[in-house]
Amino acid sequence: MCGRREERAGSGRWGAKEIGRGAEETARGIGKTVTEGAKEVGSRARGAGKQAEKGARPVGDRLHDSAKAFGEAIWDGMKHVGQTLEAFFTGKK
Repeated sequence: MCGRREERAGSGRWGAKEIGRGAEETARGIGKTVTEGAKEVGSRARGAGKQAEKGARPVGDRLHDSAKAFGEAIWDGMKHVGQTLEAFFTGKK
């Protein structure tokens, strides 16, 4: 049973200043935890970005080289078709 007498007795044990200080310390502790966690996440993200960049360049270079080779092969094929048609209609070899 919790009556008014018990409430009054309990409320007298902790002063408002003590509760305020406890809340302040708790808030500071949470703030430090969040700050340190954010620093760690940022550090890990930076490291992952550098790792991805190292692997992405060679992949990008290979993709570019392959696309360029494909385009050149198409271009050479079209030139050959053009030369063949020209030879057919003009008699040139």
